[in-house]
Amino acid sequence: RRYCYERLKNKESIHSVLIDYFYYLPMPEKVESVDDLAPVIELYHHAVRAGRYDEALELFYVRLHEKLFHRFGAYQAIIELLRPLFPDGEDNLPRLKKEGHQAFTLGILANSYSLSGLPRRAVPLIESQISIREKQNDKKNLATGLDSLAGVQSLIGEIHAAEYNIRRVIAVGRGIKDDFEEAIGHRELGLLLAFRGKFEESQQELDKALELFTKTREVQSQCLLWICHSFRSLFMSNAEEAIKSAIKARELADIYKNERDIIRAEYLLGASYLMKGGASEAEKHLTEALNHDRKINLVELEPDILLEFAKLRFRQDHKAEALNHAEEALQIADRCEYRLKQADIHNFLAAFYLDAGDLKKANEHAEKAKERAECGYKPALEKAEKLLKKIERR
Repeated sequence: RRYCYERLKNKESIHSVLIDYFYYLPMPEKVESVDDLAPVIELYHHAVRAGRYDEALELFYVRLHEKLFHRFGAYQAIIELLRPLFPDGEDNLPRLKKEGHQAFTLGILANSYSLSGLPRRAVPLIESQISIREKQNDKKNLATGLDSLAGVQSLIGEIHAAEYNIRRVIAVGRGIKDDFEEAIGHRELGLLLAFRGKFEESQQELDKALELFTKTREVQSQCLLWICHSFRSLFMSNAEEAIKSAIKARELADIYKNERDIIRAEYLLGASYLMKGGASEAEKHLTEALNHDRKINLVELEPDILLEFAKLRFRQDHKAEALNHAEEALQIADRCEYRLKQADIHNFLAAFYLDAGDLKKANEHAEKAKERAECGYKPALEKAEKLLKKIERR
């Protein structure tokens, strides 16, 4: 498409004619895949190439955004669609007339970058989005932007900055009496506190979130809440509770057909059954998670799934396969600068080499795990310190 379009003469007028053509094509009654959206995507491309950026964004928002982002998790497709709205480069604002539309575009592009394994690229976009919302005094969307920024900061190990921004989400939501935004803040704070090893405080925040979500009748948002509960239980080595929470999350994810939530729930089911000792159940759910993950290129979760496969193969005494999975997970985590995931993978590799009797490599990985976890990731830090003591005693 790009090759042909770049060689057109009188490009804008031709694209305008093609806009009319694709506009009147019938849209499918049922959308089962991204391919079913092809006529709308083609119409969008022609609107952009005709220089009609605002029309293109309206088309994206009304006909594409919900399905591409939430249902299909087509993050790379979103990136390819939205980048042309920045003809002056992503260091500048998108060429749209309304500030609210600029902020929306910045936010969706940033989230798509983050989920595709480019969190650093997402940060300046979210910061620009937040600046616009502050200028507009749009508190509700400001809270959304702060939550997105905190999520990216958590991925790259800026845990204290993430906590600060999540607490801002809670304060903003409470200030405008928006129970939903406040609930999101409590939910995300509950998860972050679990990563910090503050399990009682984590439970309190998750309870507050459930109370507010129930009050607002936000059932879909409870899916993420059960995901947070499952993570917390895994950190506490409580496999039974982790399984119960992951099952609830999976049921809700299936109702609302949210691909990312389905992958997270399947991953957590796999990790929980593995912790319990159920290798066959773990294999089933991890395979499902990885298949879905790679189908939509959700880079954010791939290292976690691969690490659980490494643990599973290690228990099955398939050491070479376990090492391959762990090294693949580490390559992704290093490339994307996922600091917390790096800590978990280095801890596994330290234990792997300790078991193999290679104390030098075991110590190297344990030291790296400790350094990565010192950002505030307490469960991983404690594990690294225990490994270092074991290595020293050898």
